[in-house]
Amino acid sequence: MFNVPIKETGALSLGDLGSIGGQSAVPAQSAPPVQNYAPVQSAPPPIQPPAPAAPIIGSSGGGVRLKKGQKISLSDYSGGGALTNITVGIGWDLRPGVPADLDVSVFCLDSNNRCAYETDFVFYGNLSLANGSVRHSGDSTDGASAGDDEQIFVSLPNIEPRITRLAFVITNTVNDEPQNFSAVTSAYARVVNGSNGQELFRFELSQYAANVTALMIGELYNYNGVWKFNTLGEGKENMGLLGLCGFYGVPVSD
Repeated sequence: MFNVPIKETGALSLGDLGSIGGQSAVPAQSAPPVQNYAPVQSAPPPIQPPAPAAPIIGSSGGGVRLKKGQKISLSDYSGGGALTNITVGIGWDLRPGVPADLDVSVFCLDSNNRCAYETDFVFYGNLSLANGSVRHSGDSTDGASAGDDEQIFVSLPNIEPRITRLAFVITNTVNDEPQNFSAVTSAYARVVNGSNGQELFRFELSQYAANVTALMIGELYNYNGVWKFNTLGEGKENMGLLGLCGFYGVPVSD
């Protein structure tokens, strides 16, 4: 079980997520260490660095506007060229005087829609998959950025074949307690061509019901060798970060 940093008070193992909101932790499953993964046949090309921050973070738009529940093929928005690196950018504003700390996380799932290993959970305390194919930009606590507040960089050719789906979520946690999204305004998600900074599409995140404490942003999934995106925008009721770990099978200890 590896240790990951929390935001203010030192070190936190994934097992310590069990203390958040007083929820019970999911029993840990035994898993081989990352270095023992079977080698991938036909080694993928080197991972390309993300595009410079300026053209990606600047949220000037220009992409196609999608609606909740639409499923699209990324290749339909690539302009005819190969789309190898994408950035999923999420932005929001916060109402003054209302405590909030939003976090974007990614669950990297196998064909059973489960995280096979704890390291398949990418969040503010584990910023990358072992091979770097999915990386997190880092934690934003105030939503003060002019554009995207947090970003996920994805190198499509380098995702291990065992991972068939990436689930992007937002949670709101204050003082270790899940919070609803009443403090949030103008939330959106967008997908950007990571090679040139061009926005491909975006959609609004607007489900702020009082009992919603986690938002399912969307899913990037491989369907018969084609990467597609499903714009979910769905709320999860009374479920914080620990609950999502249980939902996606991330093994955490007591």
